[in-house]
Amino acid sequence: MPLAVRWLVVAGSAALILAAPLPAGITAQSWHLFAIFVATIVGSIVRPVPAGAIVFLGVAAIAVTGTLSPREALSGYADPLVWLVLCAFFMSRAAVLPMMAQKWGRIINTIGGAGKEPDPYMFGSGITNSALLNITKSLSTEFGEDGVHVNAICPGYIETEMNSAFWKTPGGQKLIDRIPQRRIGKPEHLDGALLLLASDAGEFMTGSVITVDGGHTVNTL
Repeated sequence: MPLAVRWLVVAGSAALILAAPLPAGITAQSWHLFAIFVATIVGSIVRPVPAGAIVFLGVAAIAVTGTLSPREALSGYADPLVWLVLCAFFMSRAAVLPMMAQKWGRIINTIGGAGKEPDPYMFGSGITNSALLNITKSLSTEFGEDGVHVNAICPGYIETEMNSAFWKTPGGQKLIDRIPQRRIGKPEHLDGALLLLASDAGEFMTGSVITVDGGHTVNTL
């Protein structure tokens, strides 16, 4: 599809909504936001520019048209969780380009357990890690035929300098007791999964998530 036609499709999707009568009970501001949202989704599909750029153009359109103030339009990006997901996405996309050129590459994301199993006490972490899980699967589908494998590891509780003191407390011991192996992991326990995914030993693996947690996420106790 020619580039000009793609832009016409994007602009036309918003124009059609704005030209329609305002539904009862819907404010003009909400209707304008909906039109820009639909145009953003359409732009992500037809891609007159990369999908990431479409999102930022959508935010810019909200501010430029006066639908929201620039501060309101950008307020969602003040959340560090949003930037964590965006950074993971854009860094992966940037890394893919040289990998595609050589028809070989490995991207390994690290995803917290809350991304796979719901935890009522880790709502923010669950949302972020679920997004990273879907980024992994989406990129693996998009670039699999180019020889680029995108996988992830999902570590359980790993002892580090930052948290080592906690595991000696009653609260830490309570968490350890929920792990079938009754111990926490060491950084070197991730080596096997990383080497598998980074080498030709994992040649037929992409879009996979390897859990390394001592059985924590399968424990129903």
